[in-house]
Amino acid sequence: MISIKRTDENGLDIDSVGNVLQVRSITTERFVRCLGKVSEAVVRELLAGLVISVDYQG
Repeated sequence: MISIKRTDENGLDIDSVGNVLQVRSITTERFVRCLGKVSEAVVRELLAGLVISVDYQG
């Protein structure tokens, strides 16, 4: 779980988490509205967690 704190910059209404163990493929056509945007630092954290969870050896 990667913590994503609500900030004025990301536009989230509440603190959230990214669960790298609950990843699934979906089409972008299913997105109805934008809930917020994460920073590049959070994206790097999410990617690092995903790499660990799938045991990627790159």
